[in-house]
Amino acid sequence: KVPGFSLSLTPVRPHCRRMVRLISLIVLLCLVGIVSAMDPGSQINQPGEEGESEAKAWAELEKEAAEYQRGRFRATPEQSDDAGARRYLDRARQLLTTGHEIRARWWAEDAFDEFPYSTLAGESLRMGMEGAAVQGNIGKVRDKLQRLWLFIPDYPGLGEAMERAMSVAEDLQDFSKAINLESEQPRAVITLEGRSLDNDVQNNRLLRFLARHGDRESIAPRAALGLARGLILTGGKDEIYAARRAYEQFLEDYP
Repeated sequence: KVPGFSLSLTPVRPHCRRMVRLISLIVLLCLVGIVSAMDPGSQINQPGEEGESEAKAWAELEKEAAEYQRGRFRATPEQSDDAGARRYLDRARQLLTTGHEIRARWWAEDAFDEFPYSTLAGESLRMGMEGAAVQGNIGKVRDKLQRLWLFIPDYPGLGEAMERAMSVAEDLQDFSKAINLESEQPRAVITLEGRSLDNDVQNNRLLRFLARHGDRESIAPRAALGLARGLILTGGKDEIYAARRAYEQFLEDYP
């Protein structure tokens, strides 16, 4: 007995027994989750698969594209729209040639936002991607390229846009300088000094998109290898496992 306290024990009632079984089931499921987390390959997406957040972003972009396509189908391009878009794009090109790539991208974005159904809508997205490419903003490069591919699939310069994005991804990765396979010290094989992990992650997403939707003669194979290299550069244990699978997947897809 503790002064001021009392404890009463009563038989366990049927609804309490059900509660005990429910709690036991929850505990069991938690244990299964812990065991799964200990498996090196259980939490890793297979090569070419995106994470949950990336999949949601892609689904939202597909919805936007569907709405845009409906509007584009109903709209009738007018000369005034084309003239307005051309003024924005001329200004964007001028800024791009004078080293103001961020402002150039903004003007290109305004051209698309103000005149989304003009005949220059595809060129507006392409110019925005070019501004992001010169700037080195790999996330914006991916965003503009995905929008161009989804919103205006009949854009005649789509292949050139993908080639440009691929070259930007390869330049940013600079795999030859980051990996030294001749190093005698294992820790010195991968050099990450001065690298941005966020840029590498964004680059992997761009490469994943290019590997899926790019030309299988040129873009897709390079992007598949780039994705495997990019998974190595991100450096984590899970990424190394996924990188090995990505190389294996490359051999299966391009024997």
